[in-house]
Amino acid sequence: MCVRACLRMHAGVTGRLGTIFFTLQIAAFPSLAAMEQLITERPVATRELSRHWYSAGGYMVVKLLVDGLLLRALPSAVYTTLFYWIFGMRDTATAFTIALGVITAFTCCVGALVMCLVNLLGSPGRTVIVASVLLLIFALFGGFLVDKREITWVLRWICYVSPTR
Repeated sequence: MCVRACLRMHAGVTGRLGTIFFTLQIAAFPSLAAMEQLITERPVATRELSRHWYSAGGYMVVKLLVDGLLLRALPSAVYTTLFYWIFGMRDTATAFTIALGVITAFTCCVGALVMCLVNLLGSPGRTVIVASVLLLIFALFGGFLVDKREITWVLRWICYVSPTR
């Protein structure tokens, strides 16, 4: 009897961890869309900044607010609100608020990473390749697929850099 209960509990925990992993990946990969907007706006923003129509800091604040709130935080909040209880997570307001905050922060973090890569690499092709590889490495070393204790010490630092963790 105890073995069946333990197996049922293990299956529930494994299912919830898989759901969390899947949710984080669903939140991460659409962030690659942030790059197209930055690349198309770059010539216009450069011209307007050179003419001192506004400051670079003001442009970045507005860009991060619009991108972070409307394109990252709002969709992840809607997704979390719709699917949190369907996935069988804890049914307390505190647990829901924590999950909402973590998923929203993760989405904003990945969006900011893609924005940084666009500015560093400049090309959409290079950015997509590098960002996809980084997101897959972060997913691998996030702790859902591979246990941190089983990773060789040379690569263990990736666990601490990964936003999926």
